[in-house]
Amino acid sequence: NEKDIGKSYFKGSSQRAIDISITPNRADCLGIRGIARDLSSAGVGKLIESKSKKIKQDIKHQIKTSITKEKNQGCDTFGSCYIKNITNKESPEWLKNKLIALGLKPISAVVDITNYVMFDLNRPLHAYDADKINKEIIVRNAKEGEVFEALDNKKYKLKKNMCVISDNSGVLGLGGIIGGTTTSTELDTKNILLEAAYFSPSSIRKTARILNINTDAKYRFERGIDPNSIKEGLELATELILKICGGKASKFQITGKTNQKNKVINFQIEKFEKLIGIPISAKEIDKILSSLGFKCKKSQKFIKVEVPSWRPDVSLDEDLSLFEIGPTFFGKNPGE
Repeated sequence: NEKDIGKSYFKGSSQRAIDISITPNRADCLGIRGIARDLSSAGVGKLIESKSKKIKQDIKHQIKTSITKEKNQGCDTFGSCYIKNITNKESPEWLKNKLIALGLKPISAVVDITNYVMFDLNRPLHAYDADKINKEIIVRNAKEGEVFEALDNKKYKLKKNMCVISDNSGVLGLGGIIGGTTTSTELDTKNILLEAAYFSPSSIRKTARILNINTDAKYRFERGIDPNSIKEGLELATELILKICGGKASKFQITGKTNQKNKVINFQIEKFEKLIGIPISAKEIDKILSSLGFKCKKSQKFIKVEVPSWRPDVSLDEDLSLFEIGPTFFGKNPGE
């Protein structure tokens, strides 16, 4: 019976979680929101649209940030928020329970919030103790032989062209892979710099392979996260930090590319039938793609499809055709 699908999956009523594997091309589903969007499109529940957060941002940003213009620069955008006078503490129960359900160990409210946002939106973040930063943040290529101690308590000897986050004293972290011990947040941290950046997948992959590091952030960046999710990630994390830890926030400072333009594909309706062997109406194409976040505009023979920034796997007509196959063959609901 269709109504009973999933009913007996969970044996007890304690923690209900499903462990799923994601194919390498579907980076967007490394966040809960991405999975929810796909389920909603398939007729399982309704995706709740996230609303922009209203945050009081009335203090001055204290830390200048820059991205050096150099060959093989692995960082396109560096967004940040300065938050002062926080009280870092143990996370509330609801947050700890969510992280434990994901297989993570709660550490402190600030770290837990960055992890929570990463798993929610597929938007990795990093928090620095702002008082431990020497004057400014410089995103640059490492120099051959530079050494830094990472949060896994290992010392790494870097090769040139690896993307690092540094200050006037030296390397603070490997961009998009792992932070360093010199600026780590502790329970007595009072002022923080919250980072949301975009790092290129090839740069991340190369650095992580050479140094043999695997982290949740690296796993996401190397597959290609949404380059336009910086503001949303900062908003959600800042709102939660202010709510749980108190403090005052600055306006967001975004260095580098502010917004990436979405790709547009002219999708030929006839081509779909030739490719798959099944006709499908323009109305149905529009319905399926719109439910997945694509924007569609119909002309006579084409549908102009704007690809959302969180789908780096889609760039051809053929990629779009795959979305139509499932619903066409199997119907929208599992019981059909």
